[in-house]
Amino acid sequence: AVAKKRRRRVRNRDAAVRSRERKKEYVQDLEKKSKYLERECLRLGRM
Repeated sequence: AVAKKRRRRVRNRDAAVRSRERKKEYVQDLEKKSKYLERECLRLGRM
């Protein structure tokens, strides 16, 4: 029973690490899109 709890805790920690990585990538992607859209707005505003 103790080993089972330990395995579960390790699996959960791994899942949490992966989740944080995914979130970081998602946020970076949003920031990239935001910068692109800001530049696009400036470009279109100058026309």
